[in-house]
Order: sequence, then C-alpha cells, then structure tokens
Amino acid sequence: MTGEQFKQMILPISEKLYRIALQMLLDDDEAKDILQDFYSKLWERKEQLIDINNTESYCVKMIKNMCINKLKVNKRYEKVDIMEQERLLPIIETPEDQVISREVVRNVYHEMDQLPAIQKQILHLKQFRNCSFEEIAEMTGLSEGNIRVILSRARKTLKEKLQ
Repeated sequence: MTGEQFKQMILPISEKLYRIALQMLLDDDEAKDILQDFYSKLWERKEQLIDINNTESYCVKMIKNMCINKLKVNKRYEKVDIMEQERLLPIIETPEDQVISREVVRNVYHEMDQLPAIQKQILHLKQFRNCSFEEIAEMTGLSEGNIRVILSRARKTLKEKLQ
C-alpha cells in the first residue's frame, strides 16, 4: 500500500476518529496525541488494511481501544473519586449519619466494580460523565436501544445487591 492509498483510505474518517477520541478523553491535546499514535500504528499495519472489509469500523474500534487504554493508564476510566462524590451528598448533621453515608457510597462503588465490563463502562459514561445515549453509542459501537438495556440491567443489578 502506498502513502497515497493510505491517505485516501484514512483521511475521510480522520475527523470522526478525532471526535471519538475527544469525546472519550475530554482533552484536545490527548485526543490529538492518540490520533498521532493511531496513525503510526495503522501505518505499521498498512499491508493488513487491504484485507479488511470495513476499514472505518476497524479504525473506530482501534481508536476506541487506544482511548480506553489511555484512560486506564491515567486511572480516569471506571474509577471515580469517592471523596469527590461524597461532596455531592446532602449535608448530614450527626457524625454517625456521615459514617453511614460514606459506607453506603463505598458499597455502591464496590458493587459497581463487580459489574461486567460493558455495564460498568456504560454506567460510568452515563452517570458520571453525563454522556448522552447517542454519544455512548458512538463511543461503544452499540445501538442506543442496546445501551438502554445494558444500563437498565446494570442499575437493576446494583439495586438488588445493595438491598
């Protein structure tokens, strides 16, 4: 594959890949860095691209995986600062109530960690990053209906475990 063929294949989807990276990382510089790394890795695999039926899908999946890896390395994925979330709880007067409240929050996060990866990811994106169903669908490659079902199951599982 020549450089020109590579450009013709990748440039039309570059903007989409950048938007996905930006939505997932929430940082313009990191999104650009991931995109540069993506181009480099893709260029190394340029001969394999010829055999791929849907290059766009392959590239989207690759950029999402790279973003998830980056978030994991930076510890910004699937983990939420419990103390930060406690700030959002209503002010409780007694120390005993504060201890109980902290314990409930810790239990919720512990149970969230036990969820299957896809449920945990979607719950995190929806509840803590306030992503819309459309944004989550674009990031995960799942349909909005599927996301709603997964989110519902995750919430139901948490509710059952916390009762």
